Amino acid sequence: MTGSLDNHVLLEKIDVMISVVRTMKINLDNDLKVLIDEGESQEDILDFLFSKGLAITDAIVVVRSLYCISLNEAKNVVATSRCWGGVHRENKNLHDASQEIAEAVERVTAVSKENMNALNVIAPYKHMDM
Repeated sequence: MTGSLDNHVLLEKIDVMISVVRTMKINLDNDLKVLIDEGESQEDILDFLFSKGLAITDAIVVVRSLYCISLNEAKNVVATSRCWGGVHRENKNLHDASQEIAEAVERVTAVSKENMNALNVIAPYKHMDM
């Protein structure tokens, strides 16, 4: 019985958290609309997002959606902004290293698939004497 009570309390806390997040998003959306309506520059809007504590990844998502641009364009806009430029420079080595790892994993996966395909071709003949 205690477990279900704990689950009930947990669900209530989750509902409160969801409500807070929705309120924050609505406030952010409303504030963004005001800034856009007032003709604020892209840099000013980025400064606003930064001041609200958005992570660089969240800012990229917002910029992409707001300006209807590609993901790469949005990354470039945010990474070269005055507020996130330093964050981008600090994370560049980590980003580059993770990109290299991802590419290496893709290469290994491709080789593994090729090897598996070769084994699948050979397998039916394995029992035959050559």
